[in-house]
Amino acid sequence: MLLNINSKIRQIRTKFKLDKRGVTAVEYAIIAVAMSAILLGIFQNGTLKTAMEGAMNTVSSSLSGGSPDTSTKDPATKPKG
Repeated sequence: MLLNINSKIRQIRTKFKLDKRGVTAVEYAIIAVAMSAILLGIFQNGTLKTAMEGAMNTVSSSLSGGSPDTSTKDPATKPKG
């Protein structure tokens, strides 16, 4: 009886090893998690976020014809004078 169970387990394990369905989906899922973590790190508090905010403020002030909004800018980058 144990020999029969052992044989069945080997058959199932061999079938599982040879079955390649879904391998690509699993690989893409692993890559997607890594890419999401990288992008979140870049856009969360990175320099890219600060640069994009500055560019959007400049474009916004140019389109509206007013002075740029300084309330969201970094005080260290304020012009002196």
